[in-house]
Amino acid sequence: MNYLDYKHYEDRTVLEVTRNGELIRAVDFKPGNHYVVNPLNKQKKKHLGRYVMLKGIESDEGILSAEVKYLDTNRSGKIILDDLDNIQQ
Repeated sequence: MNYLDYKHYEDRTVLEVTRNGELIRAVDFKPGNHYVVNPLNKQKKKHLGRYVMLKGIESDEGILSAEVKYLDTNRSGKIILDDLDNIQQ
């Protein structure tokens, strides 16, 4: 089972995902930065592999979601914050 740890700072939010004590993902979220949609649940295929720009973070009933702008269509949308990952170079 995955354990999610959010740390809020003045200008950014950090997400750390661990499974069985091992760090799986660490993402530093700052508005204006670019990320890729890569859900932890591999059955979740919606928006998989799309590149986004983070516009903001909001909380809906205890679940953090991200307001994003999809870079391929320039449309805005919302996505669960856990589904965003750093872009691998």
